[in-house]
Amino acid sequence: MALETTLIDAAEHHCRFAGISKARLASIVVNDGKFFDRIERGGSFTAKTYERFMAYFARADARRAAALESRPPGERFPEDEG
Repeated sequence: MALETTLIDAAEHHCRFAGISKARLASIVVNDGKFFDRIERGGSFTAKTYERFMAYFARADARRAAALESRPPGERFPEDEG
């Protein structure tokens, strides 16, 4: 799988859970809301940019895991309703 596909798939997954658009995600991570539009049209990005996104996703996953561990038994998040 190409890095572009990996990054776009990871971004879409993150955005579904976070309830944000890919444009908002790109604004947060690389201060460029049109980043994914360009990538999806065949643009490129650097390894450093890829690493920034992957680090952001890892931090977000860690925060979610911590939140899951700290919630009272039986409490559900809205995204658990499915």
